[in-house]
Amino acid sequence: MADQLTGESAVEPPGFGIAVLTILLPVILMLLASACELALPGQSPLLVVSSFLGHPAIALLIAVLFASYTFGFAGGSIAISS
Repeated sequence: MADQLTGESAVEPPGFGIAVLTILLPVILMLLASACELALPGQSPLLVVSSFLGHPAIALLIAVLFASYTFGFAGGSIAISS
């Protein structure tokens, strides 16, 4: 166990762009929802979708799922065994 804590990891850290995108993803979704509310007519299907995706709880859930994928599965730190 001591080797695991002191040894170097073969897992590469995520890139700067992915980290910034992960942090800003809920903000971007909520800003898009606000912009759609201002620009689109009241019964537009795009307004309904953007309002759903831009709701704070949904935007944060999407960001958590995105972070789990990019930092975990795609980053190689979580192995999927069959």
